[in-house]
Amino acid sequence: MTCPSPISPLAGGDRRKAWRARSLGACAALLLAAMPVHRALAADWPGAAPGNAPMRWDGIYFGGQLGVANADADFSNTTSSFVSYSLRNTALQNEIQPSTWSVMPSQIAHGRSYGAFLGYGVQWDQLVLGAEVAYNRASGMDPTATGSMTRIVSPSTGTDTVTIGGTEQIKLNDYASFRARAGYAIGQLLPYAFIGGAVGRFDYSRNLFLNVSGADNGAYTLNESKNGAIVAGLSTGLGLDVAVTPNIYVRGEWEFNAFAAVAGMRVNTNTARVGVGVRF
Repeated sequence: MTCPSPISPLAGGDRRKAWRARSLGACAALLLAAMPVHRALAADWPGAAPGNAPMRWDGIYFGGQLGVANADADFSNTTSSFVSYSLRNTALQNEIQPSTWSVMPSQIAHGRSYGAFLGYGVQWDQLVLGAEVAYNRASGMDPTATGSMTRIVSPSTGTDTVTIGGTEQIKLNDYASFRARAGYAIGQLLPYAFIGGAVGRFDYSRNLFLNVSGADNGAYTLNESKNGAIVAGLSTGLGLDVAVTPNIYVRGEWEFNAFAAVAGMRVNTNTARVGVGVRF
């Protein structure tokens, strides 16, 4: 800050003294007024700490998030249990094993998700460790597969024509994840990685058929559906938190979830999301 000159070139002796007093008084007042403002701004900036201490990221935090996602469903083993049960105790299954055939293709469905997160972190210098729980609602993540396969085979009982096929669908409704998180504070940035578990809620349906003609004649069907199936899985990913105020930050994140098989259908999800969080 530049103070006004203490002497006016146009002033006389008495006026010079008065000008000097007023100028020095105004300058002192401005300096005193600016100092607490400067200290307040410095203290209020995100993670402000004395000297070169790293920014603070510890404490309780929560926020909201939304993203785009895809559900990659592997249907290749979904006919296995149905076929092996239908052909149990037959030479066709024991020798040829149609239950091992990969009939259905893998499919990917693209959708969206939105939800909230809550966590707690502790910090040592620049290392930030913590735990976080998140809930996300999904839409459009409902891959469907249709397929069939026909083969002519010759077990010891004779020649058979075997056809297996059908339609299957699985839908992810929502899921919760529980994470252990580790980050490294760099100024206003906190890059981090996480790993943990996930629990998803799925709806699914299967309409399968098996036809055998030849030495072993038979026609078999399976119609099965369930809503709200609870499936466990693993969760991992990477992210970046960026402070914008003392207690508010924005987040960018990639998350991968691998869920266990349900009715032979196995689903993996990839999600890219953004969010806003508040730290206490």
